[in-house]
This record gives sequence, structure tokens and C-alpha cells, in this order.
Amino acid sequence: MNSFRLLLSPLASHARLCRRFSQTQMTDILPKEARVVICGSGIVGNSVAYHLVQKGWTDVVVIDQEDGIGKGTSIYGSGVLALLKPVEEQQIINKSIALYKKLQADGHEIGLQECGSMYLAQNRERMVLFRRRAALNQPQGIDCKIIGPREIADIHPLVNTSDLQGGIYVAADVVAHPVLLCHVLAELAHSGGVRFVGNCQFLNLSTRQGRVSAVETSLGTIKCEYFVNCAGMWSWELGQKCNPKVRIPVHPAEHYYLLTESLNKPLPGVLPTIRDYDSGIYIRKLENNSFLMGGFEKVAKPVFTKGIPKNWKDCLSSDWDHFAPLLDRCLHRAPVLRECELKFLRNAPDNFTPDGKWILGEAPEIDNYFVAAGMNGNSLQGAGGIGHSLAHWITEGAADICLLDFDVRRFIDVHNNRRFLYERVKEVVGRQYAILFPFQTDYKSARKIRCSPLYSTLRNKGAVFGNIMSFERSLYFDLEHEVGKDSEMPPGTYWKPHFFENLKEEYKNCREGVGVIDMSSFSKFQITSPKEEVVAFLQKLCANDIDIPVGHVSPSGMHNEQGGYENDCMLIREQPNCYFMVAPTKQQTRIAEWMDRHLPQNGYVQINDVTSMYTVLLIIGPKSREVLSQLVDDDVDLKMLPFTYQMVSLGHSPKTIKVFDYFPYRNCWILLR
Repeated sequence: MNSFRLLLSPLASHARLCRRFSQTQMTDILPKEARVVICGSGIVGNSVAYHLVQKGWTDVVVIDQEDGIGKGTSIYGSGVLALLKPVEEQQIINKSIALYKKLQADGHEIGLQECGSMYLAQNRERMVLFRRRAALNQPQGIDCKIIGPREIADIHPLVNTSDLQGGIYVAADVVAHPVLLCHVLAELAHSGGVRFVGNCQFLNLSTRQGRVSAVETSLGTIKCEYFVNCAGMWSWELGQKCNPKVRIPVHPAEHYYLLTESLNKPLPGVLPTIRDYDSGIYIRKLENNSFLMGGFEKVAKPVFTKGIPKNWKDCLSSDWDHFAPLLDRCLHRAPVLRECELKFLRNAPDNFTPDGKWILGEAPEIDNYFVAAGMNGNSLQGAGGIGHSLAHWITEGAADICLLDFDVRRFIDVHNNRRFLYERVKEVVGRQYAILFPFQTDYKSARKIRCSPLYSTLRNKGAVFGNIMSFERSLYFDLEHEVGKDSEMPPGTYWKPHFFENLKEEYKNCREGVGVIDMSSFSKFQITSPKEEVVAFLQKLCANDIDIPVGHVSPSGMHNEQGGYENDCMLIREQPNCYFMVAPTKQQTRIAEWMDRHLPQNGYVQINDVTSMYTVLLIIGPKSREVLSQLVDDDVDLKMLPFTYQMVSLGHSPKTIKVFDYFPYRNCWILLR
């Protein structure tokens, strides 16, 4: 490390580029009103503004607390765009690349280069993941080529292949310059009529009848119909400055990349970006024979937990000890880097979300309040596609593609808690490059927050818990557990899991005997009205006929205007004017907001979230009736009709437990209390 020369001038090139694009003028005069107000003039905010103009919406104002375009964090980063992602994410990135290619073809210099990427695998699990990703992405038109170590060396002669099993080459991956792109998008939006207002600090958002009505700023108040929160690191704070508050669970973490001086030796002109996920690093060769390298460390450093100071850039330091393990891996993977002099190490913090996915869409708390936040270390990668989809959502009332995985409505209040976010962000950063084995890679941080009443009992029996919506839910039982200790999930694998025999025994018991499954994490709602208005309301939303007698149960889907599924639920008619609904765990926020949007305007129908008030148990297997009959009152006849329920006493509990026979499985009983 001492042999490298360090130059502490990381902001000079950015300042020069900003001067090149001074024609994008920012004013300090705030208009009285606009149709759309966007907060944040980074890449994402400018992309939303640009795409709104493309949709014909030109009455748009972009406000920013700084005095120039793109002075936040989104302009920093590696400049790489990677298509080898899950299909939902890849669709957005593909739209970004298409936009950037169009801008470059139209004569806007954004540093676009189609260099491709080399994804490296050090073990067979990673190779399985690559093959799966290739199988999913190839039908989308992405050319993914599985290659061996020898082919890797042929394509990228600087790569050390001694410990590699293979990799995958994606020729369609590109790189671009974040600063250039940020300013080009702002210029095009500005030429289309968008106004940019600088030195304008967001203070509060006003609402009227649950909808956006105005934005209060340090320069005055501007009336608007729509508000878009693209404030990056500041997006969480903005969400707190309105009534009701808007959940935007993001937290900044330190994020590093390193730039070298030019290497004075002949090198191939264009080389693919190296992505060594098992080492947590990426390496990119620049045009002048210099290199940019960085990565995602396993344990990250959260920053600005108690608020972001005005001089936030002065509060950051280059932690060489923290970056050193990543640097060592870069030097191992590309030994030629040892000959380079280091130019600077940049600490460029970015926002990360609790699950490592973008946060997009319309907030459930306030109508016409849209969010585009949580870029997870690479704003450039998603900005183009996110701007396109969000502009479509704003102007057309719905997104153009499925954004369910990124929907802001996937969270509940606990996810927005600062302590939760502080703990979770340490782990989230490293998971960007981790292999997320199905059902075997739950988060280890910020756990045991939501637990069912049976949690301690299950834990003492050796339950290994997963985590969904911050709810602890048992996945299987460790037959060799030590009493008093937490049973943990063994290392993940794509092959026969270590817990296979445990699951085999559980399955056998449920098929031949009886099993009890705690499903208390299910979302639960009580839907009522003064008379029977609730029946008409649910009949409109549900595919099944829910006008059933009191004491009956109706499983049903809930559908949108296009016939697509919004919810899969079970409706229990408790009274002529009261239904109890059980829905999937992940739907707790989303389906409540969707139903709320369809409530009759007279206010007669009420929806109450009672998820935490009830426990749900499934008793399944051929001996389930026999077990239940020994626990309930003697006068209770369990030979009830399918899709009906009874109120029973169970053990010492009075008649407060609903027991119903779930017809599709015949040997499945559901207890609800």
C-alpha cells in the first residue's frame, strides 16, 4: 500500500464537467404553481422530468437545495450498467440502456461505451446461479454466454483465472458517465419547458382530502397536483415532513470506489468490466489506461443516522483500512493493477433499502405522492428505466410494466424505523453480490421484531426461522437442536439442502398423522359497514360470490379493471355487515391501500388492519379431526360443511376461536383467534 501515490483531488473533474453544461440554468425564483413538482436534480429526478416532457407534461418544476444540477450523490459511482439481473430488474436496466444509446446517437456525449461485462465464478454454486440467470434472460433477448477459464483469458487477458471455475460473458452491458448523463437529461428537460429552481430547500408538503396540494419551501409555497420524491439520501427526511408521514425506508451507507493513474504500457483498447461477485468487487478499464475499481463489502458502514448535515461532504473520510480487503482482491484478480499509481479513493455514500431493491411508485399514505428512491449504490443503472416507468405511472395512472418487487407499498412502519434501518443497511450492501439461495438466505440483522405468541414454544422445539415482513416464521425444525439455543439455517446450496431429512419427517407426519403450522404472519382485516354496503363493495372487487350466509367462508381473488390479480384472500362473513379477510403476509400495506382507493365516497365502508390482534394456526393431516375433537367442547360437532366455521372453546380458552374446515384440502383446519 505504501508504494502507491495518493492524490486528494477527487472533485476537480466533476467541477470541470459541470462548467461544460452551464447552459442548464437554475433560477432562485419559485413559481406559484405547477402540475408536477420534483424534489432532487440528480440523475433519477432529471430522468423523471425528461420523460414527463416526452409524455407531453411540460408544467414541471424541479427543486433542489443546492445551487446547481446534480450536486448530490447520484452522479458518483462506477458508471456501469449490468443486465445479468432478475428479469424484473433487468427490464428497467434494459430501458435505461436503450435511452442512453438514443441520447448518444442523437449527438449528446454521455461517455457511452458498449464494452460488455465478464462475470466470474469461483465455485459451482455461482456457476449454477449464472446458468439460471442466463436461462431467464436469454428469452428476454439478452445474449449471455457461459464460458470457461480459458475463454475468460482470451476475452480479458488481464484477468487472473487460476481460481476460477468459469463465468458468463454479457456483450450488451455498457458504461456511461454519470455527470454527463445527469446534465444532458436536465438540458433536454429544460428545453422542453421544465423549470429548475436551486437553493430551494423542501420544508413541508401540504395535502387536501388526502391528496398532494402544495409544497412549502425556503423560497415560498408552490401549489401542485403531483409531487415526486427523488431526493436520494434525503428522501427519508422528506417523507417525515408531511401529514400523514410517508414511509420511505432508506438509509445511507459509505460506498467506496478507487481510481488509478494511467498505466504507461500498451493495453487492449476496450475490455469488458470485470465482475467478481464472489470477491465482492468490480474492475473497469477506462479509456486512458487508468482503472476504476470498487465493490460491496459484507459489513458496510452506515452514515448520517441522526440526519444529514449541510456540509455532509466535509464529514466523509477515505477509510483505507475499510477498503483494503476489496483492494487486495482487486489486485489478485487483475495483477496488472499492482503497476498502477492510485489517484484517489472516493467515499461516495448512497442510499440502500431494507431488501436491496429500488423503492418506486405512489405512496399509500398520500395520493399523487410518488417516490423514486433507494438506488442501492448505482443510480445510473436504473435511472433511465425508472424515469420512463414513473412518468408513465403519473400520466397514465399505472406503470407500463410490473413493478411489484419495487413497490413502495411493500413496507410497514417497522421498516421505516431508523434503528431498524441502521442495523439492516450493514448487511444489505454486501448482499448486492451474494448468492440468494431460495428459502435459505434470510437476513440476520434486525430480527425478532414481530413474533407470534408461539415463538418461544417453537424456538424451544428447534424451529429455524425465516423472516417475511419482519415477521419470524418457522421454516423447519432442527432435530439436533440444543435447548435454549437458537437454531440457525446452515449455509445455502442449490443442491440437496442440509435440512432435507428434517423436512422429510415433517412432511411424513402431515401426510400420515397431524401437523400444526403457525401462520400468524398472514395479513388480517375487518371490513364493516352500518348496514350491508360492505357486500356491494366486496362484490365489486372479488371474483367469487361473497354474498354468502353468516358463518360461511369464501376464498376469492381480487382483480383490477384489466382483470389482473391484486389479491388472493379468504373472506369470512361474521355478521351481515362484517367480513373478516385473511390475505398473504406481504400484502398488508399494498392491499389495504388498493381497497382504500376503491371505497365508496359516502364513507360507509370501513377497513381496519387487525393483523397483530389475531393468531392463525393450520392443523393438517388425516388425524387432525381426532386431535381437535379432544381439545374442543364436547358439544361441538366438527363435521361441519365445507367453507363454514364455528366459534369454539379450545382448552381453557372461551368461545373466541373460529374453527373452519378448509375444503380444498379436507384434512386442513384453520384456527383463528
